[in-house]
Amino acid sequence: MSRRSTLLLLTGVLVLSLAALAVPTLLRARGTRALNVCVNNLRVLAAAKEQWALEYGRPTNEIPTWDDVRPYLGRAEIPLCPDGGAYRLRGVGEAPRCSMGGPDHSLDYDDTKERRFRAVAGLLALLSGLGLPVVLLLAEKAPNQDTGGA
Repeated sequence: MSRRSTLLLLTGVLVLSLAALAVPTLLRARGTRALNVCVNNLRVLAAAKEQWALEYGRPTNEIPTWDDVRPYLGRAEIPLCPDGGAYRLRGVGEAPRCSMGGPDHSLDYDDTKERRFRAVAGLLALLSGLGLPVVLLLAEKAPNQDTGGA
């Protein structure tokens, strides 16, 4: 393999590796605003439940109705998830939930496994992008071992 074609291959591998790392982050950033709205709505609902429970002396396991929390929302209507999910109030001591679920539609989602997976996947993509040039360079330096024809 010529030096020029090796350099082109290495550049291509590097660009593809960086794209594999950057594309998921860019796609996730597109929907961040709508998802922040959902989490903010959940925070508003949690605060409304807490205010209702404090004012009426309710225990932490009691589940308020929408009519109970409506006066504490600061607006007449119940907030809606921008992605079409439905909110569940749950008990006073529990965080409200969105039916969409996941880290962007929950106040108490544990995303440590998800973050760990993304870190490992990114590291593997980076190592594979760096490993291929090393293999190509070693293959280029190795002496030709022509076994001859039989």
